[in-house]
Amino acid sequence: MRTPTIESKRLYLRPMTVADAPTIYNNWTSDPRVAKHMRWNVHPCLEATEEWMKYEEKNIDNPESYSFIFIRKTDNMPIGSGGLSMSDDGMCFEIGYNFMYDVWGQGYATEAAFRIMRFALEDLGLRELLAFRSIGNPASGAVLEKCGFIKDGETTCYKFDGTPMPSYKYTFRADDMSFTLNNGVKLPMLGYGSFLSTVKDGKQTILDALECGYRYIDTAFFYKNEKEIGEAIKDSGIDRKELFLCSKVWPTRMGYEETKKCFEESCELLGTDYLDLYLIHWPKVSSTDENWVALMRDTWRALEDLYMGGRIRAIGLSNFLPHHIEPLLETARIKPMVDQLELHAGYMQSEAVRYLKRHGIVVQAWSPLGRGAVINDPVVVSIAEKYGKTPAQILLRFLVQKQIAVIPKASSRERMLANKDIFEFFLESEDVSMLNSLPETGFSGEHPDRVNWR
Repeated sequence: MRTPTIESKRLYLRPMTVADAPTIYNNWTSDPRVAKHMRWNVHPCLEATEEWMKYEEKNIDNPESYSFIFIRKTDNMPIGSGGLSMSDDGMCFEIGYNFMYDVWGQGYATEAAFRIMRFALEDLGLRELLAFRSIGNPASGAVLEKCGFIKDGETTCYKFDGTPMPSYKYTFRADDMSFTLNNGVKLPMLGYGSFLSTVKDGKQTILDALECGYRYIDTAFFYKNEKEIGEAIKDSGIDRKELFLCSKVWPTRMGYEETKKCFEESCELLGTDYLDLYLIHWPKVSSTDENWVALMRDTWRALEDLYMGGRIRAIGLSNFLPHHIEPLLETARIKPMVDQLELHAGYMQSEAVRYLKRHGIVVQAWSPLGRGAVINDPVVVSIAEKYGKTPAQILLRFLVQKQIAVIPKASSRERMLANKDIFEFFLESEDVSMLNSLPETGFSGEHPDRVNWR
């Protein structure tokens, strides 16, 4: 396929030509501030950039290379370049981009990267992409994570002159809808939240979810539906190894021995001898609980022992904020792998999310749709109309795109199926910003320092 001309909200992306060389040289290939993060070195003269442009111009029909120059629509100014090229091992396409220094921090990189990814997925039919970024360029990592890339470890890239450049490798897999926990276990990005799901129709709702393709079921001792879930799993005939089951210990059952009893009860009701994920449901039983730190540590010790005994594949927390996690980490032998928080547009708990990501703890959102107040918000409805999606799909895509796992509830098969259909489109950076900026709305009122579960 010939490199096409495509566009985004603020940019035209068209094939490079030799005529672009003077502007490209003046704006970024001669700038050491840009080159230090790129594989290419500073171009010593205009002729070096012209040679690069001649090479790109010749490759316009090369099916293993798609190179674009980014033209700002407001003034037709070339401000960057990038595209797709086959990786060195010939197994996967790699995405890359660079911009003139004066436009850094204005969102152009995210916008261009999103558009190139849409081209890769929709026009080329690619399902996997690679990217690399210099360890000294965290801003590029932020762009890649906004686009759904996952950091895949450290590596060494080499500049074109052979100079080593310590880098991070990033991967995007359209068909790998999971996050890798800090112990290597894969956590599905999307699960089925079962709270109150069995009240009306019992196990049939869980059977419906399984028939709609859900393989991750989230439950808890408090939900009082583990028996129905276990029956639905048995009736479905689905192999246990194909499922990901999560349950939680309730605050009134915390403590070393009581937690282990609660775990065994959950396993018996669910009809399994192990859980894929087990969480402490809340950090404390009430706002007046002065013994919560000791109780939490004893509870965590029980989870650690169950984990090390092979009864749980991953252990984590629910509704824990940074000031709850810090005293846990002081005595923990094993770092939490997941923290499940109330998160949705209108209640993003940004400080807690930043803390969890810094500590390598995967963030998972309960109540990701924020109840009717968020579903019906005019901004959300407008964005949904723009993409031809439901408001629920927009809210779920927003979180997944921010590297947050989601466990939405749904009672009808129609909504179950719609909630799964969120992996074949991308929200543009402007829409992500609008959702990030919604005023507080949809909060349940259940703050972990103000609840009373006695």
